[in-house]
Amino acid sequence: MGNITISNGFASFNSFLIAMKTALSSPWSRHYWWSRRLSCNQCIGMALVLFAILNSLFQYNIVYSRAMYHQVHGVDRPVFGEPVAKIIHQSWVSIDTLPAKVKRPIDSWKAENPHYHYRFWSDADIPAFVQNHFPEYFVLFKRFPVDIMRSDFFRYLVVLKYGGVWSDIDTMCLKPVDTWAPITSHTVSAMVGVELDASDVILDWWSLKLQFTQWTFAAAPGHPLMRHIVDFIHKRFKDAAEIPLIVHQVTGPSIWTEAILDYLKISADIQSIHPFRFLKNPLLVGDIAIMPVTSFNPTNPQMGGKGLSDPASCSGWDRYLETRDTLIGETLHLIVYTLDRYDPRRLSLRMCLAIAICASVVLQYNVAYSRAMYHQMHGLDKPVYGKPIAKVIHQSWVSLATLPASVKQPVETWKQLNPNYDYRFWSNAEIHGFVDSNFPEFASLFKRFPVDIMRSDFFRYLVVLKHGGVWCDIDTVCLKPVDSWAPSERSVSAMIGVEMDASDVLLDWWSVKLQFTVWTFAAAPDHPLLRHVVNYIQDKYSREVNIPLDVDIVTGATIWTDAIVDYLQKTAQINSIQPYRFLKEPLVLGDVVIMPVTAFNPTNPPMGGRGVNDPASCVAHLFLGSWKKKKSQL
Repeated sequence: MGNITISNGFASFNSFLIAMKTALSSPWSRHYWWSRRLSCNQCIGMALVLFAILNSLFQYNIVYSRAMYHQVHGVDRPVFGEPVAKIIHQSWVSIDTLPAKVKRPIDSWKAENPHYHYRFWSDADIPAFVQNHFPEYFVLFKRFPVDIMRSDFFRYLVVLKYGGVWSDIDTMCLKPVDTWAPITSHTVSAMVGVELDASDVILDWWSLKLQFTQWTFAAAPGHPLMRHIVDFIHKRFKDAAEIPLIVHQVTGPSIWTEAILDYLKISADIQSIHPFRFLKNPLLVGDIAIMPVTSFNPTNPQMGGKGLSDPASCSGWDRYLETRDTLIGETLHLIVYTLDRYDPRRLSLRMCLAIAICASVVLQYNVAYSRAMYHQMHGLDKPVYGKPIAKVIHQSWVSLATLPASVKQPVETWKQLNPNYDYRFWSNAEIHGFVDSNFPEFASLFKRFPVDIMRSDFFRYLVVLKHGGVWCDIDTVCLKPVDSWAPSERSVSAMIGVEMDASDVLLDWWSVKLQFTVWTFAAAPDHPLLRHVVNYIQDKYSREVNIPLDVDIVTGATIWTDAIVDYLQKTAQINSIQPYRFLKEPLVLGDVVIMPVTAFNPTNPPMGGRGVNDPASCVAHLFLGSWKKKKSQL
């Protein structure tokens, strides 16, 4: 059984052949192609197909991933709990036939991990291993039509059985395995790395925008993730009359990625790929660490790899091993396999020409890809909206003269820490006139709200929509300058803070596990997020005969949260609350920053607040609750 390694650029060739198959079989039939001459229209059609494929391949090289980042650290209890076994697994035809060029990579694993057992698997060992330990999968194992599928399936089975680290023979270990995972209060039982993160470049041969690495991964023995993966593949292909020749989709990265996402959907209720995208640090989901691109694929700058010297780099694919001879050999190997399925009686001159063109395209693509992957370019995408947050601080009370003594010092903190910001105080007498003058379309609903606090809530959204700036309740304390709140490397147009993150504690008055703060938020003037929030409330209650008296649901934190989640679902395709949970650092989504609990609610330790002295703390809420007691009428 030959051990075949396919490069990132070449890996797409499987799907390139799918496109070639389509061109050969549709819209004209296979028999028509082989037995008759091509018409002019058919020649034009083939040329267009080849042009489209060539164009998409090179677009991939020049369009770089968006550099949004997502530093999420889960605090869930471990799902499994056993540590990754101290074993390193690698495989080749035999130890005697190892190419000289892979000896240095192999030695790197042994040198960096002297206390790990190194286990080499020859091709002769593999069938017996599967038959002895996993007889239920042996029939499928034997039916795989190419050796690389058996090699893929074996790696999943051997890590399921013994645990440890799987590393392809042409990978380099850049630092000890024990330093890969984040140091946490619970055990990390599995590590999976992001290989490719497509951003807005959707390539035909990718089943998803995201793909996980299968050249390096790790797990504890018997980990349910590994069991799920092999069962997922077995269930899909055990009864198939004919197993496709598309390695990616049968045992490779496509189905590997699909199976991992399916497992996390079932075990962690993560319904989309967004929590795993644009990672800068490991993301903990239960006892599984999802490693960013730089960890296992540092030499791919297009997808976020920051180079072998980056501290986050753990393992790298030694791309210098991808020689032209290997590429040509594997290209011809897969072409022959694909053409075999058509069972042609003879190769015509036109067919030979078509094969030559396809091979040329693939080879040229790999040359371009090899050059592009070493360009250390880390461009930041342009913000969705682009305007900066206005330098205005908004607060409101009955009147300036009637401010309680307990809030005078908090008010001063906003002025003292932000001398370059305009301070705008809004009295109750001004609010009605502001709404009538600037937002007449909302004036009717504004007046119909049954309690004053609803009007106060709605006003804050409208005033920031109109003028931009920072809204802060009168009983909040500014802990550091507003200009230092958001990540400095991005143009930020809106900031929203997580107030409460319920985890497993479900309180009756919460509509969701997650809630955003309404006492502090910020935006640029006329930001579409704020426009969406006020329209969301208007659409929900403008036709209500009797508006409910529940403040949270009508204008408060509940509907504020619902509207923000709805906005981000529409603009960022985030279909669950998972990306916003257990944040330790700001999460940037386009030009919107989601701040962790500690930023705007540091005095709430049950929900993740780490205290007002924590460097991430920006605002403290005193919770005077004036609106619950008696708020003067507007």
